[in-house]
Amino acid sequence: MDESVLTRVFLAREFLRSGVALSQRHLSLDRMTCVIQLDLALELLLNSALSHKHVEVGERDLFPTLVGKLCKLHPTYGAHRCALGRLHNQRNRAQHDGLPPSEETCRVIAVEAEAAFRSIAETAFGVEPDHLSLELLLENETVRAYLKAARLALAEANPDQACLEAATAFGLALAGAVEQFFPQGTRPVSRNAMASILRAVADAASHAHRHVGSSRDKELPGWVSSFVSRLTHGAAFGFDDPFEPLVEPLLLAAFGVDLEEFRRFKQIVPHVVFSLTGDRIHTRSGAERTMEEAHSAVEFATRTAVRFQSLSKKRQESSQGVGDHSPLNAGGSPHNSSGSAPGSS
Repeated sequence: MDESVLTRVFLAREFLRSGVALSQRHLSLDRMTCVIQLDLALELLLNSALSHKHVEVGERDLFPTLVGKLCKLHPTYGAHRCALGRLHNQRNRAQHDGLPPSEETCRVIAVEAEAAFRSIAETAFGVEPDHLSLELLLENETVRAYLKAARLALAEANPDQACLEAATAFGLALAGAVEQFFPQGTRPVSRNAMASILRAVADAASHAHRHVGSSRDKELPGWVSSFVSRLTHGAAFGFDDPFEPLVEPLLLAAFGVDLEEFRRFKQIVPHVVFSLTGDRIHTRSGAERTMEEAHSAVEFATRTAVRFQSLSKKRQESSQGVGDHSPLNAGGSPHNSSGSAPGSS
């Protein structure tokens, strides 16, 4: 299964899960949304399965037409024809007429939809829906292994362990991206960013001093100039890279990562580093993480790692061109990124 097909099937599976979860709720709005989500999941799966089997799908092919085309491919599909028809009828009543299904009907349809989805996915793609994840796209075995461990922890209802594995996978994927685009590390980027901030502070302070008539108005700019020079050309205060963490959001924004999602992710997961001997060191917060938080952390780490890899491939394809392929180019606009993470950070 190629990347585009796997991505569509994965999205269909997520819509299915959302619909099944809504089938257990009592509000009429939730029940309406349930059948719409389930119908969307199955339609996306049907389109993906037909395309995967090289069956032409017209732009105006409606849900029943897709079901008919699929049933011609394998006798297994025919067993779900009636169930898919009931789902689509309830979806039409909800979406077009504003009529929610009853609670019992909603639960039955959810069970039927889940069974149909599983059967179609296994027959058409040879995959178990519960084992379907975007990390299957990752070529880096280390990152993929940590994400697999995270999903195993989720299956075992261990959210803290899942968050630890997700944090590790994300860190390694990001390290791989940084390594590809910044072979010398992010020190020049972080220090130049801090130097710019300090210069702005010095200019503002100097302007304020001039207005109050201070005789010491040149001392701060002079001190900042000296500090910036030292910061740019060598270690500051005896530390290795004291300002490197400041540039992380800048890097992620350049790689197209949603910074609000990143902020929530960092609040959930522990901080992870690797020692020189390769041992994983991490700090945990006092609060226990919920399964919902762990799920979101694993999904974020997976999507981001896949994004790094996709952008890395695009960069490699355009590497024969001329120009700066760094995501932090002179104009500050994002270019590409890497998803091929090293074995350690």
